[in-house]
Amino acid sequence: MIKITEKDKKLCADNLVSMIEEDLIDNGYSELIDVFKKSNTYTLLFDFRTGLWEKGPDYIVGMFAKEKGLKLKY
Repeated sequence: MIKITEKDKKLCADNLVSMIEEDLIDNGYSELIDVFKKSNTYTLLFDFRTGLWEKGPDYIVGMFAKEKGLKLKY
């Protein structure tokens, strides 16, 4: 079994943030990047006990949108 370290989890979370930022920009929501980085969803992403770092960017954006009451159209 492969041991996943805290460093590995942080790298995954950082990569997810990059993918989310790119998705927001590509879909005309660049103004939400700073909002995302100040959100509870972002905080939970880096709390590795939540397992959110294991999810995909679409799942995390959906969680962020729900947190902020946004209806994002992709």
